[in-house]
Amino acid sequence: MARLLIMLPFLALLACAGADEGPTPDPMADAAIDGEVVAPDAAPAVDDGAPPPGDTGDLGDAAPPPADAAEPPADAADLPPDAAAPDAGPTPIVEDEPVPATPEALSRSAVQALVVAGRDVVTERADGLFVGDQPLAGDAAGLTGAARVEDTLVVAAGGEVYVQVDAALLASPLGDHLPPVVDVAAVGDALWLATTDGLFLWQAGDLRPVRPAGLPAGDATLAVDGDGLWVGAGDATYRLAGDPLVALTTGGLPAGAGVAVDGAGDAWAVVDETLWWLGDDLWWTPVALPFAPVDAAAGPATPGVWLRTPDQLWHLRDHRLRRYLDAPTGDALAVDADGGALVAGPGGLWRVPLGRLVSVDAPTAPLLRDGEAVVRPSLPERVTAVAVTVDDAPVEVTGAAPWRVALSPFDLGRGAHTLAVVVTWDDGVQARAEARFQSQVTTWAEDVHPIAVRQCGMCHGQGAAARPLYQSDQWRPLIDRILDAVRTGRMPLGRAPLTAAEVELLDAWRAADMPEEWP
Repeated sequence: MARLLIMLPFLALLACAGADEGPTPDPMADAAIDGEVVAPDAAPAVDDGAPPPGDTGDLGDAAPPPADAAEPPADAADLPPDAAAPDAGPTPIVEDEPVPATPEALSRSAVQALVVAGRDVVTERADGLFVGDQPLAGDAAGLTGAARVEDTLVVAAGGEVYVQVDAALLASPLGDHLPPVVDVAAVGDALWLATTDGLFLWQAGDLRPVRPAGLPAGDATLAVDGDGLWVGAGDATYRLAGDPLVALTTGGLPAGAGVAVDGAGDAWAVVDETLWWLGDDLWWTPVALPFAPVDAAAGPATPGVWLRTPDQLWHLRDHRLRRYLDAPTGDALAVDADGGALVAGPGGLWRVPLGRLVSVDAPTAPLLRDGEAVVRPSLPERVTAVAVTVDDAPVEVTGAAPWRVALSPFDLGRGAHTLAVVVTWDDGVQARAEARFQSQVTTWAEDVHPIAVRQCGMCHGQGAAARPLYQSDQWRPLIDRILDAVRTGRMPLGRAPLTAAEVELLDAWRAADMPEEWP
């Protein structure tokens, strides 16, 4: 009964398909406003005919539509089309030892198209569309997208929109009000539809166009990360999120890419056999790989991206690349709900488990003050134990996924350190990872005194005219005033300001309680 009630909005649309309708309103009217992401009040509701009597899915009683999308604020992370690319080279990667693929055959029938919608795997074969092993009755063909919204599976095929009802796919009246649909995606209770003439949003019974300025009208691909929608079309990429909608544009991606978004919120795309990654600066940068990928796929379960060549399968995570030996080949690549790769083609449908991975985010710069390392295993919900050592000594691990390890340079001392992690899952499988980092306890003798001599000695050295500042005891009571003076550039007089690294050393010395030297 609960499932039936959840499906009612879509079933109501289906019930309306045969109802008498008045003139069909134009869903494109007044939709495009240059420079805005817009969902106009004038956009029509989908259900413009009355449902049959007694139909409890009456969309007239639906919740109000979402507020109109607003123009992106001036301080949004928005890059104009002519913004200059940041000065960054290809992202370096490290290739790990290859691992066996251990593929699992899900179907021996030839697969023509493959889409993942949550835990559903939708395929097109010679004898129709399937959800998993279940054939779907109906005449849908030309699978291009699928999404699950309000527990109802929505499928885009051949430019039309279908919904699953039991073991059948039935045409939705949404298609009567839309240009041909090329992809669909769900964010909460909202259904997004990419068409040959732009992007549309269906929510609470209303269908409305959403037009980020500069996004090409057609042939868009959609991806979801948590509460946001990614749209890739031509050389434009957008992420839409919030209420009202705000569009964050990105730059630097060559035309012709579909976007894949992983569980860490990183976006990926393959264009002309080059992998591109979207960085924190919202600019696409190329990733240097030892091969030419033809496809990329990612999913919300795990960080990282699966990559395919005509005869090999790879996984890239945290700049570490792993090849899967004897992996199946195919023409389509997707990622299932557990992070495994789905490879489809004439030989059928295969699943390649991701295996168990663990990565460690450790400090990359010398640790001058208390910090932490972060442990990120795959399948974190199934982890039963995380054991960490630093220089072979056990250390405490706190919190839940991702697990954190406190690091103190005062406890570790100066020099290089090795952090080792062993993660155990609920089936007994273990994985290991290591990270190396440097710590530096700041002292007067080794760090601050050389700065005092070099930058302050001319005026504050022994025998100089200004206040003497050549001994640690002279610095300690004045450290706050000294830091303020060097940060603001008032000191040193007549000389170049201290560098950011020098100021950081002085501040770290204060944080360490200003030791003379390290024992």
